[in-house]
Amino acid sequence: RIEVESEPGEGSTFTVELAFPVVERTMATGGDAAGGRAALAAEGATASALEGKHFLVAEDNALNAEIIAALLDMRGATCEVVENGREAVERFEQSEPGEFALVFMDVQMPVENGYEATQRIRKLDRPDARSIPIVAMTANAFNEDVREALDAGMDAHVAKPISLATVEATVASLCR
Repeated sequence: RIEVESEPGEGSTFTVELAFPVVERTMATGGDAAGGRAALAAEGATASALEGKHFLVAEDNALNAEIIAALLDMRGATCEVVENGREAVERFEQSEPGEFALVFMDVQMPVENGYEATQRIRKLDRPDARSIPIVAMTANAFNEDVREALDAGMDAHVAKPISLATVEATVASLCR
C-alpha cells in the first residue's frame, strides 16, 4: 500500500506499507569484533523472547523511540517511553517491582545521560534496582563504548541502528 499526502508549498508525506511473513528461526548473535559490537548471544532465541513483556525505553529521539516501540509491538511486547535519563530513573522508581522486564537506555540524552541514569537506578533502595537488566542503545559501538556501558552498570550493549534479531537475542539472554 502506498499513500501520498501533499500540500503545495508545505511538503509531502509518503507512506509505504509492505506485508512480510513472520519467520521464526533460531538465531545466534555474537559480538562483532570488527564493528566493536557486543550484542549478547542467545542460542535458540525466537520471537517469543519478547512476547508478553513490558519494557522501559529511555530515548530522546522521537523517531528512534517510535522504531523500538514498533519493533517490540511486532513481537507482542509493550513499552513505556521516557525522554531522558532523569525521567527513566523517576519512572523506574515509581514502578512496581517486576513491572518492567528490562530497561533500554539510550546513552546520549539531555538532562541526564544513560550512564548517569543507570548508576542512579543501581543505587536505588529497592530489591530489583541492582538486578533489572539495563541495555545500552547507542550509535557508539566501539569496544571502549561497550566497556563504558558495562562499567556504568549496564548489562549489555546494542548498537544503533538496532535490529530486531539483536534485540530478541539480548532480551532472551538477560530475561530468563
